[in-house]
Amino acid sequence: MPGPISATCVRVAAAAALLCTFANALPAKVRGRQLIVEGKPLHMKGVNWNPVPRGAKHPDGLDYAGFVDLDAKLMNESGINVLRTYEPLTNRTVLDKLWEMGIQVVNTVWASGYDPMKNITERVEAVKDHKAILMWSVGNEWNFNRCYVSWMSFNDCLRKVREAVQTVKAADTTHPVATVYGTLPSRHTIAQLPEVDIWGINHYDGLHMQGMLWRWSQMSGLPVFLGEYGADSYN
Repeated sequence: MPGPISATCVRVAAAAALLCTFANALPAKVRGRQLIVEGKPLHMKGVNWNPVPRGAKHPDGLDYAGFVDLDAKLMNESGINVLRTYEPLTNRTVLDKLWEMGIQVVNTVWASGYDPMKNITERVEAVKDHKAILMWSVGNEWNFNRCYVSWMSFNDCLRKVREAVQTVKAADTTHPVATVYGTLPSRHTIAQLPEVDIWGINHYDGLHMQGMLWRWSQMSGLPVFLGEYGADSYN
């Protein structure tokens, strides 16, 4: 996993995609296996952004506003055009600064099974008209963490994820909705989430991805991006 963007960030994991060139402004559209922005395929070059100062903890210590000036500049200088959050980003001033640096956001608006669905609507409504919003995202490798609820089964979590995706789409019909899965989902799981427009995969099977991408191509015609990637450590 790549290191943090600044020394005070506790988690900035690599994110990427299989698509093609950054453009300005309009909401993305899914066309076949591509994510289209202003008529052109988008090549997502990104990081996961979760700025927490040293000594603080996620999520209470999350400080988008405190780190956006430094981190957005470093991202821009690195050629990054997309970031993904682990928590909702609804601060419009932060979004303005990201947009000024040519960075759009895969905005995670729901991840915890304890989080009421009504909160999703409020978060989406707050920033759905902002140019920096590329798409919404629901969950983060929820097949492993069961929506961060210890007693929740996989199927319970899947139903929650689908409800969350549907809630996003009820609030906003203009942006795609992604979900981020740990490893490749099965065909059955993909079929259980028909409202998902694009899938993110957290891939920790080493740095060779051709096999994973080929398997995806045999299971789905939807776009896929790398939510996280790397090689697991041995301990």
